[in-house]
Amino acid sequence: MSGYQGLKNLDNARTVNAKLSMKNKICILCKMEKTVLEFYKLSANRNGLQGSCKKCWDARSLLNKRKNYDPVKQREWSLKRKQEGRQMRDFLRQVVKFPEKYKARYTLRDAVKSGKVKKESCVVCGNVKTQGHHDDYSKPLQVKWLCQIHHADLHFNFRRYASLDTTIKEKNPTTLR
Repeated sequence: MSGYQGLKNLDNARTVNAKLSMKNKICILCKMEKTVLEFYKLSANRNGLQGSCKKCWDARSLLNKRKNYDPVKQREWSLKRKQEGRQMRDFLRQVVKFPEKYKARYTLRDAVKSGKVKKESCVVCGNVKTQGHHDDYSKPLQVKWLCQIHHADLHFNFRRYASLDTTIKEKNPTTLR
């Protein structure tokens, strides 16, 4: 057992012993002595319990909810969380359905971040804000750099962009650092 693990286990043992030896605790809000069963758990505290008792905590929470409740903000927050859930669900479906796309995209992203691959301007219009388009997901670093407009257009009008196949640059010193 490493020294750190031994200290961690010792600390856990102290916390457990403190909980077992403590039968009563004083609430920081109502200042009454109550049993430890009347306090919510909070692992961040040394004794593993909230500072205030359940009744005080619940009353304070309810008061805070009433004071700060805004139905419009609550609705917006709820819709935002629902939308985030949908986006995550759709993303995970795509990862499961097309794992090779996912792997190619994130391999390219990591290569750009690390500086192995340099983003280039759009091969159609020269715009500097570009996205990488993979023709072959088994070659994640071989991409066509297209702006958002031409990338979307390529997906809808694939035949028109067939001539761009000659512009794909194989791994050469100008594309890779």
